[in-house]
Amino acid sequence: MAETPDLLYNLFIQTSRENMHVILCFSPLDPNFRNRLRMYPGLVNCTTIDWFSDWPEDALLEVGDFALQGVQLDPTPIPTEFLSKKQKKNASQTVLPTLQDEKQRQDDLRMQICKLFVACHTLSVDAAKRMQFALSRVVYITPTSYRELCSSYKSVLNEKRQQIESSANKLRSGLGVLKSTRKEVEILRVKLDESKQEIMLKTTEVEELMMQLFADRRNAEEQAKKVEEKKVRLLEEQAIAMQEAAAAQKELDKVMPGLEKAQEALKNLTSREVAEVRAYTTPPQQVMTVMAAVMIFMKSDQSWAEARKRLADPHFINDLLTFNKEALTEKQMRAVEKYVKAPGFNFESVKQVSAAAAYLCEWVCNVHNYKLVYDQVAPIQAEVRAKMALLEKKRQDLRESEEALAALQRKVDELNQMYLEKTQETIESRTDKRGKKYSPIGGKRMMTFIDDLNMPAHDTYHSQPPLEILRQWIDYSGWYNRKDKETSFILVQHMQLLGAMGPPGGGRNVISSRTLNQFSIFNFVFPQDMQLKRIFTVLIEGKLAEMDDEIKELVEPLTNATLNIFKKVIADLRPLPAKSHYLFNMRDISRVFQGIRRASKNQIDKDGMIRLWAHECYRVFSDRLVDEQDRKYFTEILSKEVNVSFKMSYNKCVPKGTPLIFCEFLHERAVPVYEEVKTMAQLKNVLTEKLSAYNETGSIQMPLVLFNDAMKHLTRVSRIITIPNGNAMLVGVGGSGRESLSRLAAYVSDYSVFMIEITRNFRLQQFREALKGLFRQTGLDKTQTVFILRDSQICEESFLEDVNNMLTSGEIPNLFPPDE
Repeated sequence: MAETPDLLYNLFIQTSRENMHVILCFSPLDPNFRNRLRMYPGLVNCTTIDWFSDWPEDALLEVGDFALQGVQLDPTPIPTEFLSKKQKKNASQTVLPTLQDEKQRQDDLRMQICKLFVACHTLSVDAAKRMQFALSRVVYITPTSYRELCSSYKSVLNEKRQQIESSANKLRSGLGVLKSTRKEVEILRVKLDESKQEIMLKTTEVEELMMQLFADRRNAEEQAKKVEEKKVRLLEEQAIAMQEAAAAQKELDKVMPGLEKAQEALKNLTSREVAEVRAYTTPPQQVMTVMAAVMIFMKSDQSWAEARKRLADPHFINDLLTFNKEALTEKQMRAVEKYVKAPGFNFESVKQVSAAAAYLCEWVCNVHNYKLVYDQVAPIQAEVRAKMALLEKKRQDLRESEEALAALQRKVDELNQMYLEKTQETIESRTDKRGKKYSPIGGKRMMTFIDDLNMPAHDTYHSQPPLEILRQWIDYSGWYNRKDKETSFILVQHMQLLGAMGPPGGGRNVISSRTLNQFSIFNFVFPQDMQLKRIFTVLIEGKLAEMDDEIKELVEPLTNATLNIFKKVIADLRPLPAKSHYLFNMRDISRVFQGIRRASKNQIDKDGMIRLWAHECYRVFSDRLVDEQDRKYFTEILSKEVNVSFKMSYNKCVPKGTPLIFCEFLHERAVPVYEEVKTMAQLKNVLTEKLSAYNETGSIQMPLVLFNDAMKHLTRVSRIITIPNGNAMLVGVGGSGRESLSRLAAYVSDYSVFMIEITRNFRLQQFREALKGLFRQTGLDKTQTVFILRDSQICEESFLEDVNNMLTSGEIPNLFPPDE
């Protein structure tokens, strides 16, 4: 077969994929975590997920013990020069402890301090959970917080010891000075005795003055506190008063025209007209009634003599115009009400007797009506104002939400535009210009496969730009040139499109009917049980055929048990907002059998094969579960399946105390053997040696504490990267050891580690240049390499688009120019 560029490139990609293992270190606390899993399905479908749970108590104790190693915890003995005679005598009679007793006391004290660390950490975690439940505020207590607690203790202990040592040195120096000046002190003692009386008198005066100052300061503080409280109350009352005033305005406007009309009439009332009323010696009954009502409002006697005095006052009209209507009491209102409701108490009736009295009558009626309305609407207006304030707050929240939504939509539009350009560039890179048209390289026809066809999100206009460019090619056999704007249109021929997609949901969107109409559609249904059994029976039948007869008999039970576990998991462990990665598919079934096929003929028996199957089920299905309830449920269904399919109890299959761990690095062999770990102590000895060797040869020192959970996670990472095309997603909070354990797992498996170095202006172009080096290392040098990527290194979301392509297809479109 001729070595064409396409064949060489495909070989390069295949070799690179076999030697490259991607490990993603993500944090579940990252707000983008769930969206990334939804937008890029390859992150879940093409990786084995290992969820790092909270550190258990034994792990916290081991980490604390490791942090305090080499720290002298027992108090430093007091120098003999600082001891009294009695203390020196007791010290000379004390039996000195042996070296062994001293070490035991140090160990006991260190363990007590570690338990205190654990208690503080546990209480902090519980308090954070209560705070989240009560106040909906999240405070994250991570392993980094615990390590900082241990480090802070060491630094504070060292600082205090230095302070004590410094104080001791000062005391030593002081003792020397005291010895040399003892004679001078004796001379001064006489002078001190002479001045003692004077000092006592001065001291008494100072104490009295200090007591007075203290009392004055306390009084001043109390007064300041009272003033501040009064100020606060005044501000509160002022705010309430302003609210009530604004509340009454709407209803008061209804009675204001009549009141203003009466006020205007009073302004037009002349002194001559007032004098006519005052001239009455015995006024008409209607005039007397009107003046009685006016006198009630003015809080004066209702007699005619008092009324004549008020009428004689030159400020009488002005007093009515400036009358405080809101200050009327309920008693005044009841007293006036009998006049207002009396027949003939109106402007027209009173005008027949006196025009001036008629204006006063109209004023009384309008003031009375105003006060009635004012008393009713004041509380209503206050409530309305409160509702308006709440409504304004909601409007502000809505504006903020709309701004956030607009920003998100702009981001979606930018990503869609970027995907459109990538789609066009990817297809153009596989074509050559021939005259006015573009055709596939080599004169062939080109089949363009688009996976996850319905992943592009809808933009502002509810379109999907990457799909629109494909539809444009279907309708018009080409598209507009984006690089050269003078070239109007590019014709692309001899190309066909083949797409694949899953049902809408989980990040997948509904495709418009105008796009679907361009394709011939057929549906892939999930295989039936009989078909699945046939597929996976063939997958392991050949492997188990070379083993003992008792293991050959496990082909059907292993297949049935795995499929039963898979069906129960997808039925009961469904993806939720907090568990969006609970997505299981046929790849997971394949991963279980892929692990079973790693068994060696002479290294395993029937019970060991069943334990290996249980181990692989835990690794594939259980390691991604986020809480103890889900993990307990999985153990229950696995136990039942062992009993049903293999006719044995789970406790017999996995005896209590068995770690249930398989790995390849337990013993040094020319050909690695996937074998079972008998005890955690055995595993710890091996990993401790590996860690020491790494720290001696590696450029990065890793002071790891190999507690049980850490070793389990390390074996899981090692298992994943030693599987062909094995990729992992390690999900845990910062400081949980994801990157360090990945580095050690790569070292244990004799793999190289590749990481990108983030700089200030690190963008997609720099990221792709780094990936070129990774592909050359794995595809040309054929070096087994672990590519570790942290979520903090994702400067742009477009990074994940390339990572998703690496996981799903093993290549990144247009990463290398055609000439390369």
